[in-house]
Amino acid sequence: MTEMRSGAAGGLYSQYRTALPRVSSHLISSKFVAQDFRIDVMLPITRAGDPRSFPVIYATDGNLTFDVLKGMSLCLQAAGDEVHPFILVAIGYPSDLPFSGDVLRMRDLSFPGCPAYVDRERALNAHPGILEPKGGSPQFHGGPAFQRFIRHELMPFIDHHFPSCGSRRGYFGHSLGGGFGLFTLFTDTTLFSDYLISSPTVSYDGVDAEGTLHDHDAFMLPYAQDANRRQEKISGLNMYMSVGEREDLEEPIRKWEFVSGFRKLTGYLNDANFPNNRIAAEIIENERHSTVWPIAYVRGVRSFFGRDQRA
Repeated sequence: MTEMRSGAAGGLYSQYRTALPRVSSHLISSKFVAQDFRIDVMLPITRAGDPRSFPVIYATDGNLTFDVLKGMSLCLQAAGDEVHPFILVAIGYPSDLPFSGDVLRMRDLSFPGCPAYVDRERALNAHPGILEPKGGSPQFHGGPAFQRFIRHELMPFIDHHFPSCGSRRGYFGHSLGGGFGLFTLFTDTTLFSDYLISSPTVSYDGVDAEGTLHDHDAFMLPYAQDANRRQEKISGLNMYMSVGEREDLEEPIRKWEFVSGFRKLTGYLNDANFPNNRIAAEIIENERHSTVWPIAYVRGVRSFFGRDQRA
C-alpha cells in the first residue's frame, strides 16, 4: 500500500512549472520488511516538459540526512557546470524527528556477521520518539530483506512516478549505511550502478551490544573475498569510499575501527582482481564521524555525476 503526499501520483512531475526542484514525501508499506518507510524525493533543477530521464541517488538514514543532502544537491546542480542533474531519494521512517530511526536502522542496515550496533534499550532511552520494530520483527541483520524492499518495491515506485533513468542508480550511506552499501555491493551487486560509501562498518574490536567478543574482526572481508571469487559479477563498478581521519580516536565508536578497517578493506580491493572497475578511496583529514559524511557526499556525487564524467 502506498500513501501519496504533496501531490497526486501521476502529476508530481507534469505539474512542475518552475526552475526550482520539486520535493515530495511518500509512505510505502513493505511486504518484505514489517515497516512503513518514509520516502523523500527531490527532483533535479529543470522545467516542465523536459523529456529527459535522470539518474537517481538513493540515500539511507533519510530522517537525519535528507535536509542536508537536498541542500547540497541543490547547490551542486545550481552551479550549472558542476554535475549532471539527478534525482535524490532518501529512505527513512514515518517521523519528523532526526533520530527516530536509530533503532530501526540497526535492523535494516545490519547483515549476517555484522556486530550488534548498540544496545537497543539504551538507544530507546537516548532520545524521545525513537521508533521500534513491529512485534516479531528481527532486531538485527535485516539487510537482505531491506535489499528486497529497495529492489522490488521502492525502485519500481520511483521509476513509475518520476522521470528516473533505470540504468543509473547510485547509493549513498554513512556508517552502518556505508556497511550496508558494501554488503550490497558484494552480495547484490547490480542493485546499484554507483556506490558512495562513507565511513563504512568494516571491522570491530571488543564486546558488542549482545555480549559477543570480537578480536579485530574484519567481518566485511569474507564478503569481499567471496565476491572476488565470483568476480565476473562485479565488473564496471563505480565506487567512491572515504572515512574521517579522526574516527579511530573517538569514543565510544573507536571499537568499530573505522580507519584501520577502511585501510584493510581498501588494501584488499586494490589487490583483488575486480575487472574494469573505477574505485576511488580517501581518508579525509581532520574529520570526525559526525562531520565527514557531508564532505563525502559532495565528493562522491562529483565522482558519479561530475560534468567530466559520463551522464
